[in-house]
Amino acid sequence: MFTFQNDKGRRHEIPHYQFCIVSMLIGLLAGCLMQAPAIMAQASVFEDKMTKEEADVWRTVEAFNEAFQANDLDSYFSFVANSITIVTPGNPYRVQGILDDREEIQFGLTQGYGTVGLWRALQPWVQVFDDMAVVSFYSRGYLEAGSEMFFLKVTDVLIREKQEWKVVHIHVSK
Repeated sequence: MFTFQNDKGRRHEIPHYQFCIVSMLIGLLAGCLMQAPAIMAQASVFEDKMTKEEADVWRTVEAFNEAFQANDLDSYFSFVANSITIVTPGNPYRVQGILDDREEIQFGLTQGYGTVGLWRALQPWVQVFDDMAVVSFYSRGYLEAGSEMFFLKVTDVLIREKQEWKVVHIHVSK
């Protein structure tokens, strides 16, 4: 048996074979994360079935998501339209405008609950309509390392401003 104590002082015992399996999985995950930058630099596997314009939109959403995951606010807001509207399951109201979005994110970070640990998009569906695009995907991730994994449905709406795609609306649901 492997015995450990959590931060609240409770003792836990795990059979040795389970500890070994968890240790191997953590090692495997760490190895995968070390490769993440190289993997992310490659073209997305989802782009095979997309038109060039859909792939351009998807690359914008991927870069936006990467900035969100990295908690890189300057990069994150470079993808956001001034008139952004955000609806999430954790908020009793919507966030309207880039200033409110920045204030909301910075408040969360200062309170210690806004740090993103992992944010992965799965099964994207990209639709382009002239200078507007709708991207829906499933997301999995977690906030703090070791916190519970969440699974969400996300829809991003983008508009083309001066030949660049900008996120103008985000809707997240459970």
